[in-house]
Amino acid sequence: MPFTPGDEDTLDLHGLRVKEALELFLRTYNSRIQDQPFGSLVVVHGYGSSGEGGKIRRRLRSFLDQYPLYLTYQRGEELGNPGITIVFPHQLLPTSETLLEEEVFAFCTKPRTREKIAGKFRKYGQPQVLETIRKLERQGLLEVISCGSHRCYRQAVQTAG
Repeated sequence: MPFTPGDEDTLDLHGLRVKEALELFLRTYNSRIQDQPFGSLVVVHGYGSSGEGGKIRRRLRSFLDQYPLYLTYQRGEELGNPGITIVFPHQLLPTSETLLEEEVFAFCTKPRTREKIAGKFRKYGQPQVLETIRKLERQGLLEVISCGSHRCYRQAVQTAG
């Protein structure tokens, strides 16, 4: 999709940690798409000093690649500015809470202890991870099983009804 100057909103992620930057991007993207249609969102993430692009740029684009039905994007390099990514929204993105639920559920294809799950997703913070485990268990998506002397969680076996 070609970039048309003047039809965009801008989001500057400089100075943020990767997790904070992605959360701000998600909130801004979903807020803007709910409030009113807009042409694009120019995400200013910087280029990074490594010569390979900064952490925010790499993680943001990796995240965007997971949602081709929700949005399209154009790399700033194509426009002569590797410090930006231009996002063209199509629909709302899942929230960070929903993303954590999906990640924990997918991780539990094999039995996992609470500690193993919390360690894997520590970037979300332990309270949020533990609440997500409880929520998935209440919804019947995770079941508790015994793994020797440990209590483990795994995807619940769905029965055809």
